[in-house]
Parts: sequence; structure tokens; C-alpha cells
Amino acid sequence: MPEVEGDGADSGDGAVGEPTARESIMRGALRCVERSGVSGFSLEEVAREAGLSRTSIYRHFPGGRQQLVTETATWEVGRFWAR
Repeated sequence: MPEVEGDGADSGDGAVGEPTARESIMRGALRCVERSGVSGFSLEEVAREAGLSRTSIYRHFPGGRQQLVTETATWEVGRFWAR
């Protein structure tokens, strides 16, 4: 499982302060989980929250929903402990 680092301050694509697409997806997933719970959201909802297509989610998380949930939880715990 790849590690996800950073807080969006530098996306690595030259846009300082802009989150990467991957980070936008994970932030969208967190908002959906807050509203609907882990089992109550769809990838379509995450895509809408992130302002991206569902295809983009699979591009960044080829394992689909399970990979997205696992990596988002790991990312959020890392952010929590970094504070």
C-alpha cells in the first residue's frame, strides 16, 4: 500500500496550496463518511465531493472502494498524529 504524505500545501505539480487529485478524493471520501458512514456512501458521491469523475477515483485507487477507504483512513490517522 503506497504511503500518502502531505497536507496539500504543495501538490508537487507546481500549484502551491492546491491539493492533489488524490488528496481531493480522500477529502471527499471523509466528507461522505461523516454524512453517511463507512458503508453508506458511493464512489459517485465521492467523485461529486472531489469535483472529479468516478473514473478518476479508479485511476488513483484501482482497488476501488476498499482501497479508497483503507488509504483514506491511514492518511487521516497520519494527519491526526502529525498535528
